[in-house]
Amino acid sequence: MTKKERRTLIVSAVAIICFLTILLLRSSLSLTFEQNHFLSIHTLFEFFSITVAMAIAFQGWISFPQALSRRRLRIATTFLAVGCLDLLHALTYKQMPGIIVADSSVQLTTSFWLAARLTQAIFLLLAFLLPDGPIQEKEKFLAFVVPLLYVGSLAVAHRRRRSRNRSTRLVFTIDSLRQSPRLFI
Repeated sequence: MTKKERRTLIVSAVAIICFLTILLLRSSLSLTFEQNHFLSIHTLFEFFSITVAMAIAFQGWISFPQALSRRRLRIATTFLAVGCLDLLHALTYKQMPGIIVADSSVQLTTSFWLAARLTQAIFLLLAFLLPDGPIQEKEKFLAFVVPLLYVGSLAVAHRRRRSRNRSTRLVFTIDSLRQSPRLFI
């Protein structure tokens, strides 16, 4: 057995032990939060998730000139799209102030969350199924613009669909500042 194989077995064994420990102790590990603290805790965890996704995307942007790997570029752009969609999910959450969307709903925030999860699952699968190979430096900019266009098209499509049902404004409003001045203090 080589050193690399032994290390892989040790890491796998530790992962299985951790999983079984969590499975056995899941009732004592469950956290319950008061309802009035849920928005703060959800926002904190959501922004942590966004930070991790954006860090992966920026790491791909910065390390691209050294690697020039098509797979790394796909992973980085996937996490850029996921981070943006998670940000839209966090900002359109039902109890958040109406800075981005004047009338948030459970349907809107859930749609952005589902879009982020589907984007992550599909594009990470494609990143590893499609062949890897070298890519030109000039293609990097285009590769990072495409996820932003994708997120923008999802937001606009959702806005158009909602505007048929009722009027929704994707604007920064002074009224939202008056309703929630604590956000900016």
